Amino acid sequence: MTTISEDQGAERQSMRLARRQGAFGPAYPDYGWVPSPRYIMRRDRIMRLLADMPPGRAIEVGCATGALLSELADMGFSCTGLETSPAANRTALSLNGGKIRIAAAPDPAWQSSFDYLFAFEVIEHIEDDVRALADWAGWLKPGGLAVISAPADPDRWNGSDVWAGHFRRYARSTLAAALDAAGFVVERIETYGFPLANMIESMRAGRDRRYLEMTPAEIAESQAANSARSGVDRSIETRLFPYYARFPGSIILHTANLMQRAFLQAPWGNGLIAIARKREAPGE
Repeated sequence: MTTISEDQGAERQSMRLARRQGAFGPAYPDYGWVPSPRYIMRRDRIMRLLADMPPGRAIEVGCATGALLSELADMGFSCTGLETSPAANRTALSLNGGKIRIAAAPDPAWQSSFDYLFAFEVIEHIEDDVRALADWAGWLKPGGLAVISAPADPDRWNGSDVWAGHFRRYARSTLAAALDAAGFVVERIETYGFPLANMIESMRAGRDRRYLEMTPAEIAESQAANSARSGVDRSIETRLFPYYARFPGSIILHTANLMQRAFLQAPWGNGLIAIARKREAPGE
């Protein structure tokens, strides 16, 4: 009798549950996670930026369900996901544990061992961002590539930032300065999301306006609960996914992906993507 190993079983489960929606990437509606429109627009940029990169060892900080890493694994990358949220970690293991390595805490063996490091919408959750970036730089080989995304424009600060547990939003200059201080050489920074993600954020900001009126103690309690949820909470998107995952919603999102490419260097997108390399030597 042929037996199926635990890893093989997890991989088959992942294949059954991951409903690929063309340019959207994996979706896991049975687990309450589907790609949000903003995720789809960010993914479009990330996949294009990586299209000409050779496969290598990659780590994603805050991998949530591991959806993007599962795609990179299919492209030949050897992938590790770091997810400290217990709920998100369990979900990632259930969905993609047979395809990528999932860790709940950093491993000393990671030092200078990765070719690529990804952190999407993570750094804004960390109070000492430069220290975190420097720690991540330590996991890269000299010359290794980091791709970091974060919410753009401090002037756009709104109740949704408070809900999600953000400490800040970034200007291009402040994100570049943080990366430089952490030991990276910035190659480029672009914006993404304009105009569709901006419109959606405005609607969310109206919904979350009450968070701007909270006391510091209430904010701290809210941030502790929501920061870990923000990467995997897709309750609204899961209800809407059947509509935007197929015509005509899919056409709207495809058009949004195309439109944002015209505004990568404009200041209007609500997200930033930075591409940077770890310095080969001090003072480079």
